[in-house]
Amino acid sequence: HPNWNFFGLDNNEYACQKVREKGFNVYCGDISAIELPNNFFDIINMSHIIEHLNNPKEAVRCLSKSLKSGGIIKISTPNVDSWGARVFRSYWWVAEVPRHLFLFSPRTLSRLLSDVNLHVEMIVFHKGPKVEIRSLYYLIGKKDLRINPFIWRLVYPFTVVASWFGKSSIMSITAIK
Repeated sequence: HPNWNFFGLDNNEYACQKVREKGFNVYCGDISAIELPNNFFDIINMSHIIEHLNNPKEAVRCLSKSLKSGGIIKISTPNVDSWGARVFRSYWWVAEVPRHLFLFSPRTLSRLLSDVNLHVEMIVFHKGPKVEIRSLYYLIGKKDLRINPFIWRLVYPFTVVASWFGKSSIMSITAIK
């Protein structure tokens, strides 16, 4: 939208510089060390970020302060309470040890958001079978992670059912300040 202002946040100075060179606004550094403006943002989107943070609760607390009243935060992350996590265990593709420092269930992430005075409005469980297929590939030692369309069609119905029960491998939680 032409009237929207976009901001980014990263802790890698090289990445921040490249984004600035393209004309975007970006904060650079650790979330808890950066002075973000209070009551400034309408929407904050954290897509596959929270699981990489050393202190996710403190990070969400800092971001919450910078949200306007009624502002929205959306967090997408692996769902450790998924059927895929239970079936594949240490072969669950999105566990990504040691890159993922924390894994959340809908309950634990909702609790974290509640602890920093954010109200969970909605949890969406993703239907795509990519995680399950790549977990299977990891289990059998397949190096080529490209997904065969036939296998996709075969596994997809199971991930749809998993999403109905809140047991899919990826979830997105939307909360309001």
